[in-house]
Amino acid sequence: MRFSEAFNLNKSQSELDFVDINLDTDAPLFIDPYAISKRSDGWSVDCHNKIVRFFQGLVDAIRAKDENTERGMGSVS
Repeated sequence: MRFSEAFNLNKSQSELDFVDINLDTDAPLFIDPYAISKRSDGWSVDCHNKIVRFFQGLVDAIRAKDENTERGMGSVS
């Protein structure tokens, strides 16, 4: 079941401002990207940059309808 289904949002992925995850298979990982972005130490800056690159790459793949890249976005280098 997708997040949008669980909360009866009645919207498609293209209408949402976030990734409509599958709640049955999603890893229970919670991070606060805003908190990371506010820190200035090297590790936090590196993490922030990786988070931004990951989600920008995912958005670009969705816009390009590149399903292979969308599926392969499981790791960030």
